[in-house]
Amino acid sequence: MDIHILSVDSVINFIPDMQLALQLQYDNISRSFAFLARYLQSPGTGRFTAVFRVLCVKRSTVSSLTAIAFVSWMVWGPQPAAAYALVNAVAVLIVACPCALGLATPMSIMVAVGRGAQKGVLVKDAEALETLARVETLAFDKTGTLTEGKPQVTVIAPAAGINEDDLLRVAAALEAASEHPLAAAILAVAHERGVSAQPVGDFKAAHGRGVAGTVDGLLAALGNEPHMRSFGVEFSESDGVQRAREEGATVVYVAHGGRLMGWIGVSDPVKPSAQSTVDALHAEGLKLAMITGDNAVTAAAVASRLGIDLVHAGVGPEGKRDVIQGLQSGGLVAFAGDGVNDAPALTQANVGIAMGTGADVAIESAGLTLLKGDLEGILRARRLSRATLKNIKRADDPDLYDRKRKALIHGQSGFTMIGTPDDVADELERLSAAG
Repeated sequence: MDIHILSVDSVINFIPDMQLALQLQYDNISRSFAFLARYLQSPGTGRFTAVFRVLCVKRSTVSSLTAIAFVSWMVWGPQPAAAYALVNAVAVLIVACPCALGLATPMSIMVAVGRGAQKGVLVKDAEALETLARVETLAFDKTGTLTEGKPQVTVIAPAAGINEDDLLRVAAALEAASEHPLAAAILAVAHERGVSAQPVGDFKAAHGRGVAGTVDGLLAALGNEPHMRSFGVEFSESDGVQRAREEGATVVYVAHGGRLMGWIGVSDPVKPSAQSTVDALHAEGLKLAMITGDNAVTAAAVASRLGIDLVHAGVGPEGKRDVIQGLQSGGLVAFAGDGVNDAPALTQANVGIAMGTGADVAIESAGLTLLKGDLEGILRARRLSRATLKNIKRADDPDLYDRKRKALIHGQSGFTMIGTPDDVADELERLSAAG
């Protein structure tokens, strides 16, 4: 049988590309090895666990043999000695099957991170990429996640003896210092009507409830019913409020000097991709939930329109975290959100998914980020997660190993054991397209 020596030129030409790829993805590769250890030790990995144990036992032996091969070829090998030493040292690593598995995993994840970025999905945590394929429940925030996050004022309802401009003047004063998506809508309509925002003092924001401050020397507040009650404001819910909520509008009350000035209805249209995404996730067998600080009637209207299974309304930031914790008793949970209010839930969830159009703290708290806030990115990320795990598992395929070993003997590049980054990318593309 003819034995062919590895092509030196093919390996030397491949090294700069691999070096650049590894340098650009250094952090992701570090996370990948930690992910590999967790994955191989998890229940149900079968032969993977045995391979991992062999890798641990033989680690020092393989390292020693690699060093001996490199030094031997450097000292006694033909010229160019450095090239032959490198080729044969790599050959020792490749022939050792456990090392092939160790290389296949970080390379698959490295390429998946790049593919995800091309598809608008930023992977910050390799563990999130692994877990997403096994998630059983996906929960959404409402405003800015399921909806556009570009609300518009649809109703201005002042109390008796109050005109609309006075109501808007106090509301605009409070919202001028707020970062909530609804604030922009109220400020926009005030600007259109020529109502200027008054200076506000002692401004305070109660996340998930509302805002408060001093306007014209009197305490003013804007927010939901619990927020109004915390300031001792008395009011009764009108038929107009109920109708606005049934149409999916968010109602905010405005009080000044302890007196209710009226309410403002703000509608936020559902994202065009929301319905198709919800339908596709249902088809994959996921249970879907909505967790929002909005009123129960408004939340139920949006959830009913989209076909979401569970609704948790009137929930603050810490409450969202508690709801996620409760859902986790039934399996792995992912949560998608965009605001400051969502940060605790994003951290608590097994997989946190932030909208790239949202708050920085939400993006920082999540393992995955949808760069354009497109909900279809969740589907792309989930398919990429499944494809990555399938590609990693192929490294433990005995038939694949035998084919690659024969290719190695017949002089192909040493990295043919796992494929070049382009090979892995093509395979991920094929697996991802297959669902």
